[in-house]
Amino acid sequence: MRHHANPPLSTAQTAPPSGNAAMRNGYQPAAMPPMGPGPGEEATVVLPRRPLGFAGGPPPVPPLPPAPPWGPGPGYPAAIATPRRQRFPLWARIGAAAAVIVAIVAAGIVINVASSPDDMGSVAVTRSPSPSSTQASPSPRPQAVATVPLSALPGLLLDVATISSIEGATNIAPTPGAGSDDVAYSGVNTDRPECGEIQIPALESELEGTGWVGIRTQSLQDPKAVEHLDNSAAIYFTTATAASDFVAKQAAAWPKCNGATLHLLERGQPDSIWMASTVANRDGMLSIINTQEGAGGWQCQRAMTARNNIVIDVRSCGNNRTDQGLKIATRMADRVNPR
Repeated sequence: MRHHANPPLSTAQTAPPSGNAAMRNGYQPAAMPPMGPGPGEEATVVLPRRPLGFAGGPPPVPPLPPAPPWGPGPGYPAAIATPRRQRFPLWARIGAAAAVIVAIVAAGIVINVASSPDDMGSVAVTRSPSPSSTQASPSPRPQAVATVPLSALPGLLLDVATISSIEGATNIAPTPGAGSDDVAYSGVNTDRPECGEIQIPALESELEGTGWVGIRTQSLQDPKAVEHLDNSAAIYFTTATAASDFVAKQAAAWPKCNGATLHLLERGQPDSIWMASTVANRDGMLSIINTQEGAGGWQCQRAMTARNNIVIDVRSCGNNRTDQGLKIATRMADRVNPR
């Protein structure tokens, strides 16, 4: 119950006080002896005196007016009469709405001008983008790329007939005594170790520390090894990133040997001198042609690329090399299919 700041007055009426009791209990004075008329006067009759006070008791008290009804106490303002809504004509309401819109646009222009001290000659009205009703879906996580299994390496090497067709030869066969086909090449040195890879594919010294896991190699030649000599390798890495990193490293190293002269020391072969040409890199396929000094135009073309987690590394040697090594490497790369 809320308390009034000043409690309402009581509605009980208090009776007025009664008349003076002493006045109601008057006294009777002694009767005066009758007086006779004087000579020549009429007889006077003296009426008895009445006691002081109100005759018949106190006068009746007039009734008090009824107490006013309780009104709202302090802190309770009187209810305010709701004025009747005044309906305006339709044209007046449309005009008022238009005036409000114009005022809002004008306020936006003023605010924009005030916040652009550097551009005093133009006024730009900008509109904030409305919030999207739906949240942007999170970008999907990159899925792991399926890798080629190690068991697929032998199937990446081209058969003899295919290489013979690319070389334009009919007498190509596996090189006798080439050794095991599951080890990297070794036994080759140069006076420029940083340029050894542009001469020999799948060099063990270049693969060390790169994370390679397995390899399959193939060596082919004509019976006398004076017309055609081909070396192909498919190198297995655990991830596509590791394979790409290896090729990227070679792509940075090979150009440093452009135009270099190399002294090649190959086991079982006489020392030779080679002149390097210029490295090409087309769509991730590295290539370079090296020419042997004093060998009647004998050349070797190198080609290397990465497909998924496999590195393809090829050398094709013969007279007048053009794109034989590139074709062999491309055909091998086309066989790389993740499973």
